[in-house]
Amino acid sequence: MLQDGRQRALAQLEARYAFRILRYLCQEPRSYGELRELTGVASTSTLSTRLGELQVIGWIERRHRRYALTAQGARLCPAVRRVLSWYAQLDHRAPLLGDTLQRSGSLGIILVLHGGPRRARDLTFPAVSRRSVMARLRELTDLGFLTRSSSSVTAPYELTEDGRAFDPAASALIVWINEQDARLHPPAGPVVTGPPPESTPAASRRPRGSRSGR
Repeated sequence: MLQDGRQRALAQLEARYAFRILRYLCQEPRSYGELRELTGVASTSTLSTRLGELQVIGWIERRHRRYALTAQGARLCPAVRRVLSWYAQLDHRAPLLGDTLQRSGSLGIILVLHGGPRRARDLTFPAVSRRSVMARLRELTDLGFLTRSSSSVTAPYELTEDGRAFDPAASALIVWINEQDARLHPPAGPVVTGPPPESTPAASRRPRGSRSGR
């Protein structure tokens, strides 16, 4: 597990087929067979693994042979609807972008650039290799969602107009991801459940074995 709750949530969203599973569970609970048909997962082991991971992280649960979102998972649905609305506005690139966003690093790059241009060397993610990050940057640039002011290796990447159209979805996803961080990493410190114990004044304490009157 990743130490940072936000990185862990982001990595799980980028896991192959995870977003598709959550998308359909935002509509209603589904059986295993329904999810396999809707998501198009070819391998039963892949689907079983992903469902198991989503249960462990606390986003879905199994009820009467059907999978459903937990209360925490359901809080993602407004962001899911915004992502789907963004997809609906895209042209023939939508399927290609959908595949790209299911690869490690893509969603993280878009969310970071949502805050402003960044150089390639500043785009780092604990669970994603440098090679994968560079591959995602090339793919998103080729699809027309990222751009650079020049071909210099130090030139920052930024979102194009099509990329900035993702802003409403990005904002909703960032809010939800931050909630995961707070849930998985609550503030450190002792929990006080009652009044503090009474302290003994220094003058009234006696060394062990001493007797009064001496």
